[in-house]
Amino acid sequence: MPAADVVPTPQALPMRTLAALAVAALAAPGFAAEPTPDPAGVEFFEKKVRPLLVDHCYSCHGPKKAMAGLRLDSADAVKKGTDEGPILAPGNPDKSKLVASVKRSGDFPMPPTKPLPPEAVAVLSEWVKIGAPFPAGGTTTVDPSAVGK
Repeated sequence: MPAADVVPTPQALPMRTLAALAVAALAAPGFAAEPTPDPAGVEFFEKKVRPLLVDHCYSCHGPKKAMAGLRLDSADAVKKGTDEGPILAPGNPDKSKLVASVKRSGDFPMPPTKPLPPEAVAVLSEWVKIGAPFPAGGTTTVDPSAVGK
């Protein structure tokens, strides 16, 4: 009997359907698991980037306020960016709106009143260069008062 004439058994249908759904889910954007961030990158974020964001950015882009729709206190929010779109180009600081802003060379110099120290700009540039890693499950906010204690 040719393969086209083979009728699957009722037991085979659910397995085929499940297999097809699993393949589709893994291939669909947004359903694939996020890669586990590099531990050294997460350590860099926790020791250098997060304290900088808390000290210089959270008052306008944190859990209590999101100017221009931008929050910098969670991985999901940073990936989303502003009301106008993404602010990061992971791996490419030269194309990152965040880096351009803190270098005061973009359309929105940040912070608006007082430039970041050059060391802070270098930290953010390096963070973007290494892929802008956040801790795994970095969707929770951090109480700014708890950082550095």
